[in-house]
Amino acid sequence: MKILQYSFLFLAAMLMCACEDEQNENKGKGESINDFKLISPGNFSSLVLNPSTPDKTIVLQWEPAKTGLGGTPTYQVLIDKKGGDFTSPLFQTPADGEGIDNTKTITYANLKEAIAGAGTTEFIWTVVSTTETNQGLNSKSATDPFALNIIESTVGIADFEYTSPGRNQKLFLDKITTPDEEVVFSWTPTTSTSGDVIYTWVAATTEDGFSDPVLEILSDNDGAQPSLTLTQAEFVDLLSEVSFTDGLYWQVRASVEDVSYTPETRFVWFEIFDVQSLYIVGSLTNGWSNTCDDVITIANKGNGLFESLVYLPAGSEFKFILTCGSWDVNWGSPTEDLISPNTDYGLIGNGGNIKVEEEGSYFVKADFATGQFSINPFTPPADIFLVGGSTSADWNPGNSIQFIEKGNNVFEIYAYLEVAGSGFKFLQVQDWAGDWGSKGGSRTINNGTITGDLVQEGEDNAAVEEDGFYRITVDYTNLKYKIEPMVWGIIGSSRTGDDTGWNAQDNMTFEGGKGSYKWTITQTLFAGELKFRANDDWGINFGDSGGDQTLEYDGSNLNVTAGTYLIELVLDPVNGYTYSLTTQ
Repeated sequence: MKILQYSFLFLAAMLMCACEDEQNENKGKGESINDFKLISPGNFSSLVLNPSTPDKTIVLQWEPAKTGLGGTPTYQVLIDKKGGDFTSPLFQTPADGEGIDNTKTITYANLKEAIAGAGTTEFIWTVVSTTETNQGLNSKSATDPFALNIIESTVGIADFEYTSPGRNQKLFLDKITTPDEEVVFSWTPTTSTSGDVIYTWVAATTEDGFSDPVLEILSDNDGAQPSLTLTQAEFVDLLSEVSFTDGLYWQVRASVEDVSYTPETRFVWFEIFDVQSLYIVGSLTNGWSNTCDDVITIANKGNGLFESLVYLPAGSEFKFILTCGSWDVNWGSPTEDLISPNTDYGLIGNGGNIKVEEEGSYFVKADFATGQFSINPFTPPADIFLVGGSTSADWNPGNSIQFIEKGNNVFEIYAYLEVAGSGFKFLQVQDWAGDWGSKGGSRTINNGTITGDLVQEGEDNAAVEEDGFYRITVDYTNLKYKIEPMVWGIIGSSRTGDDTGWNAQDNMTFEGGKGSYKWTITQTLFAGELKFRANDDWGINFGDSGGDQTLEYDGSNLNVTAGTYLIELVLDPVNGYTYSLTTQ
């Protein structure tokens, strides 16, 4: 057994005659040495010596030893067979930096010579730290030796070098606009003393994490080529399954039979282009205007998925754009034909217009994870409820008030609303699940009437400008809401005794506040006819077509005999729209 001896002269005699205890002569003759630990290769690591790369190195590392007076210790590295006590080590050498660094770089050739004839593959290694002053010599071993399995391969794999990407290079990955552009990892080819070489590209999240890599991919041509070629879309998809911060450590493993060799480890940074916002532009956005005031924003659901409920007029055509005001990056349809609802189509960069035949509200979806889009018809809710601090229900969904369905996905309710209370919302059930509100920026006011768009994502509360009695209409075909101030009155020939009574209305008085629906007036009437009308306009009026004291829009005139009456109009969403005339 050959022992390679590289120790300093002052340490040689001590190590040749000392036992394990004597390697820890820390008795205050010089500077004392604190405990220190080995770091890498980790305990029970394995190392395969490649005979074709004798100059390949392994770096042993340990914690710096601290001394009592802050002096600089020197280090010796010792390797012995498993079960040995380092009194007659197989290998002994000073640390890097003429013995003062806390590392030792050893070539494969040196290791091979050191273990030649050892008759085992199981070894241990340790480090001895030493200080010397004019008062004497102190030494201390690392707290615990590490096991190291060293195997001499019978197959040699020649060294090779990585050619691209460069060290610490950043890769710009864009699955959206350049999905088919290639990402290439390449290296010089290598040879083997026995058999064909198979290459595997391996990635890990840490430099020492290759015992449990996050990606392992055969190189091109089933591992035969010295390159790995992926499209940007393929690479982004692979990375989406891996948790990492800014990049990954990578290696190329060249393998022949059960033997493998890796020349080095590199780090590659990633900058991945991602779609953070998406807009619709088309015939429905002010005639294909793509300004930020006209585009329709699609809600970002995360992970590349965008989806919003959008009203599409009959014969609509549209496209998706990345940035409002710019056509530079846009996506369209793979076909010039009409698209079918509930069908996935490919998102095509600079593709054709997306054409929709039938009018309706659709969930428009663009999924950049799958590269597809679809439009799915919206099924309006069966019921709608009013809730909010400006209403009698307050913000308690259990107290919300049900709208009256008017047909064609239109619902209405009459309510006294206050400015205080932060507005109101619309519920599909008496719960917050699936609540609706006003789309930001869509609210307009014209002569006191408020209109806006209905949305479920990122919605604002609907609100009024003045306390008052209002008619609220929710239209789920067009995804619109309207809030109209109401002043009710009576009109008809019974007001004047002739047809001039139809020229103007006598306004009624609203009774109460939030939670009240009653309007009243006491008036002397002539024999004739009567109706109820809002805002001195025939656009909203009630009559009684059935003669049952329930009201219908544009219903029949009420026949009235002469007399003085207390006239009451009640627009209750629960009990219906009713009236009464009580003789006074």
